[in-house]
Amino acid sequence: QWILPATTVLDPVFLLEPKEWIELGKKAEIKLKKPYLLLYTFQTDDDIYDLARTIAKKSGLDIVAICYGKDERLNDILQLTECGPKDFISLFYNASFVCTSSFHGMAFSIIFEKDFYCMGHPLYSQRNKDLLELIGMEERMFFKNSEIETINKCDYFYASEKIKSEKEKAINFLRTAIDC
Repeated sequence: QWILPATTVLDPVFLLEPKEWIELGKKAEIKLKKPYLLLYTFQTDDDIYDLARTIAKKSGLDIVAICYGKDERLNDILQLTECGPKDFISLFYNASFVCTSSFHGMAFSIIFEKDFYCMGHPLYSQRNKDLLELIGMEERMFFKNSEIETINKCDYFYASEKIKSEKEKAINFLRTAIDC
């Protein structure tokens, strides 16, 4: 039986510099003029929608949702059902705040240093939880709306340094793996 050591590295979306993602997002077709809270979620209950509405109201933001289909629960929200990769990047980059349950929604919020909250799924949140613990932002995940007592801004001081060092580790690992 073979036992090989495993190395955990950052998701590949972190290997590009934010400015490289921004360049891609400049080619987006969807352009929004008013400040907005971006909602990107799936497999969640209404708590994330309630939180998004609360934050948007307190912050004077419109809410824009990236959806895979129209959702009756979101009739008061602009629902974008046709959103390609360039639009996806642009929507995250230009958002004033993000509410998500998606790993990549959370990742792009972090890449662009956005204020965000990530709703955890009871069964599928380990990857999100691991990343938040790695960068010292565990408080950005919630499972019930009632867990958030005050809406705080994200502190990226430690997180950005940690991502930088983890990115170097990942690139070095990949180079070594390719050279072998």
